[in-house]
Amino acid sequence: MVISPFLSCVLSDSQLIMEALLDIYILSWNTRGTPRHLKDKVRRYNPTFLVILETHVPFAKLINFCTNNGYTPVNIVEAQGHSGGIWLLQNSATTLIATVIDFNTFSITFNIKSGNVITTCTCIYAIPNPVMHPNLSNHLTTVTPQFPDLKISFK
Repeated sequence: MVISPFLSCVLSDSQLIMEALLDIYILSWNTRGTPRHLKDKVRRYNPTFLVILETHVPFAKLINFCTNNGYTPVNIVEAQGHSGGIWLLQNSATTLIATVIDFNTFSITFNIKSGNVITTCTCIYAIPNPVMHPNLSNHLTTVTPQFPDLKISFK
C-alpha cells in the first residue's frame, strides 16, 4: 500500500496499477482486407494501440497510412495469402513502452509498461477455420500460464 501526499486517501497496489494504465486505449479493427472506415475511427478515438486484423495485404503497402495517421509498428504478422494478418501499432505520441513477448499466426502477446507498472495484453485473430482452433487454443494456454482455469471455446 502507498500513501500519496497528493491524494487524501490511501491507494492499494491494484488501485495504483489501474491509475497508471487508465489512459490506455486499444482499438482492434478487422479490416477484412480494406481499411475503409478505419481512418475515421482512429481520428475519433485516438487509440494508444491499434490492432488491425485480417489485413490481406503486406504491411509495406499500407505503411504510409500508418505513419500518416501517427502510428508506428510494434509487431507485424503478415497475412498468409488472403488469410490472417495481425498488425500491432502504437501511437507515436505515447510514452508507454510496448514489448512483444510472443507472436504467431493467431496472436501477438505484449507487455505495456507505464512507469513501474507492467501489464500484459494478447491480440487474437480468431481464425474462422475450425481445424485450426485447437492450435490457437493450445498456444493461448502456453502464453497465459497465470490463468490456469482459462477455457477457450469457439462455439
